[in-house]
Amino acid sequence: KKGQKFVLEDFKHDKAADHYICPNGKVLKLNVKRLSKDHNIYRRYMADEKDCARCSLTHRCFYRKNTKRRSLDVPIGAASTNYSK
Repeated sequence: KKGQKFVLEDFKHDKAADHYICPNGKVLKLNVKRLSKDHNIYRRYMADEKDCARCSLTHRCFYRKNTKRRSLDVPIGAASTNYSK
């Protein structure tokens, strides 16, 4: 898995606080409780732009060159699949 892009399973979900922890230990906070896209419902979690700017793992986290922060779109009530971007 070394060198591959991070997927949803690489982020730890803190159910009590309802946020995710990235592989570098930073928090992704709930940004949108109910996001509808592609006929599915998601919850969107966003990292802080400052955390991502200082991170050494962006090459494994970002899918586009000009991305400034990481977001996770987590399907509501669905099995884990790579829905991160």
